[in-house]
Amino acid sequence: MVLTKTGGLNTSRHYMQRELQMVPDISKPSHFPDSYFVDYAGQPVTSNPGSTPEKVPPSFSSSSVLSINGKEENPDDILKNALEELNALEGLHSVKMEISNLVAFLTIQKERARHGMKELNQALHYVFTGNPGTGKTSVARILAKIFYGFGILKSQKLTETDRSGLVGGYVGQTAIKTDELVQNSLDGVLFIDEAYALSKDSGNDYGQEAIDTLLKRMEDYRDRLIVIVAGYPTPMSEFLLSNPGLSSRFTRSITFDDYSVPEMCRIFEKMCKNDEYKFTQATLAHACILFNFAYYQRNEHFGNGRFVRNVYENTTMKQSARLTSLKQITKEELATIEHPDIPFGMVSEFNTQNLDISQSRWNGICPGCQQKIKAKLDFIGKRVTCKCEQKFVFPWWNPIPESIAGIQSDMIGSQQDKELYGIAMS
Repeated sequence: MVLTKTGGLNTSRHYMQRELQMVPDISKPSHFPDSYFVDYAGQPVTSNPGSTPEKVPPSFSSSSVLSINGKEENPDDILKNALEELNALEGLHSVKMEISNLVAFLTIQKERARHGMKELNQALHYVFTGNPGTGKTSVARILAKIFYGFGILKSQKLTETDRSGLVGGYVGQTAIKTDELVQNSLDGVLFIDEAYALSKDSGNDYGQEAIDTLLKRMEDYRDRLIVIVAGYPTPMSEFLLSNPGLSSRFTRSITFDDYSVPEMCRIFEKMCKNDEYKFTQATLAHACILFNFAYYQRNEHFGNGRFVRNVYENTTMKQSARLTSLKQITKEELATIEHPDIPFGMVSEFNTQNLDISQSRWNGICPGCQQKIKAKLDFIGKRVTCKCEQKFVFPWWNPIPESIAGIQSDMIGSQQDKELYGIAMS
């Protein structure tokens, strides 16, 4: 396979092209307004461009505009922006699928109402399960906007809390605290992180009192409150089994998987580019190796996106320390992250002394002809042209382990096989 370089590392605007190629479209009736029907990637689907809707459901009427802090906000616009925000998140493919299913369900309910048919009365409370840093809070904020956009809730506010915001320190205080929190959350979403802590009391039943009060208020305000509980997978399963009322009310669940190595690499690259940093190929290679080792050392406390953020912040700190030793600093040096800036100290039991990437090879697949390609270090992260004339950015997260000296080959590469595709470019 022949590759030629065609440019630098400017790949950020092409991320979502890759995701959109991975999901099917949903067709829609021609009279649906294009602004609120989406495909599985969260993008508007237009089956009949230029058509005029026969009748727009009430919550999507152009006159349904609220003034928030002096600024007019149209539910249509809020919904559209929420779906775009969801689609811009790296990874989370199963999460996006679940939310697309929700959007499809809510859309059909509006259409049934438009025809005078009975709407299904289903609970919209959610259980989010996943390790830290997998995007649970970010997605909860987006769901709040979606519910507002559909007219399910009167506001897009999200109230975040945990056990400390619900449980009091003495008898009688817990019910009061829980009631106050619910009142402050009405017409929006209440997000309870590490909710399983409510069912793990030691010496008192204050947590159970909070659960009982919350369940009662969820019933009292079924049309004004949506609750999302979140936490680690196993403890959350135990939490739902601890009270029959919980499992009967929280009937919807979304699992947030750990980020893969390619996803962490792309998040890291996006963070750097947002702050006007650029890389050498050696920098990308070292960052990829770091994320591989972190991934294989991970446990249930692994930070995922937060870990990537910490890597990014430590990288910029190391770059700053390196640059301050120079007598003169150019703009190019200020913008460039070099491979010594990658903080390998954040992963244990890894010695970079013998690491040698000079002869490394990297796997990729041309999105045009589907040909699997092996490339040298010089090509990773670069715009390249395949012999089929397809231009794409060659992925930098798929090293061939045996080609890198000074590492254990079983710690790199095996879980990225499904993400070999380069990012297509026109």
